[in-house]
Amino acid sequence: MTAKSTFNAISQTLIDNWLHAKTPIDDPKQVYANLCDRMTLKMSLNFVDTTSDDPLAWHSTHIKAFGFKTRLLNLKKWLPDSALGDFPDRTYVIDAVIPRYTRTMKIGKPLIDLVQTKIAGISIGYDRLILPQKTEGRPQWCMSFTEGRFMLNAAVDAKLDLVDEEIIQLLMEGETAKEIAIILALSQRTIEHRIDKMKIRYDARNVVHLTAKLFSAHMERRISEEKAARPPES
Repeated sequence: MTAKSTFNAISQTLIDNWLHAKTPIDDPKQVYANLCDRMTLKMSLNFVDTTSDDPLAWHSTHIKAFGFKTRLLNLKKWLPDSALGDFPDRTYVIDAVIPRYTRTMKIGKPLIDLVQTKIAGISIGYDRLILPQKTEGRPQWCMSFTEGRFMLNAAVDAKLDLVDEEIIQLLMEGETAKEIAIILALSQRTIEHRIDKMKIRYDARNVVHLTAKLFSAHMERRISEEKAARPPES
């Protein structure tokens, strides 16, 4: 991933475009023009029509959808182009979406946050930038730019590319090299070659050992995060 494709770099460009645009911004393309090509498979850009007084009636549309593949969660199903009230997981909408959009519209400025939540019972995390329509009155739309993180929070290093990350995600979901090749539309030989390189990197004897190490790293991180979140003992 190049520096220009990072979440921070693209977010900064979006914010700069928002700041320099004239008020009101009638066309959201003024903010995101030519940026979608810089976004990776783990990034998405959504447009949300907020004209209704009922947040559940706000309509979300993908400008650029996630391209990250996983059998654990069908993102197209759970994050559809639809009114927020029609999302299959109403709890996710009420807890993780509406409050932050409402806050962004109230302050009338961009807002960046780290979302840690659940969709369909699956723990997920993603970085998010919300941009309200730049206007004198109540914003009639918002945009959200997000970059997903591992659903299982696997420990990976900066040397792994997006294909390696997808392979790791699918390995931890129990997929074989043959199944991963079909999902990612790559040859089985390519998948096996990448897995062999990761076995060397993680000092794993075989695929089972590699998967076990990934799960172990995930559980250790979860325990560490839970401990850090606990209030200090008096």
